[in-house]
Amino acid sequence: DFLQRHHKACSIGMNQSPIEWPSIQFFEGSPLESMVEELMPMIANAIMKKPPYELSWMMSGHSLANDILKAITEKSECPSSIQSLPESYQHDVLALRGFLSG
Repeated sequence: DFLQRHHKACSIGMNQSPIEWPSIQFFEGSPLESMVEELMPMIANAIMKKPPYELSWMMSGHSLANDILKAITEKSECPSSIQSLPESYQHDVLALRGFLSG
């Protein structure tokens, strides 16, 4: 499991109840930074594969899917092709970019 592989970045506390999510404690430092670098593209890919209804337009089959993914996950400047999207879609991309950048 992803979190167990990154045991220097976080600790997982299993709850007694099988219906509760486990508690996760994150430890500051370079192991956490490395984990986050790996985790953010995973989250972005998951969102694009099965987005919430409001973002259903950006499903993986979108003609600009690769550019959208790049805009969401990379720290460099957004691809210029994103500007061809309707303004509300551009806002969605930038909001996800901000969310995932922390």
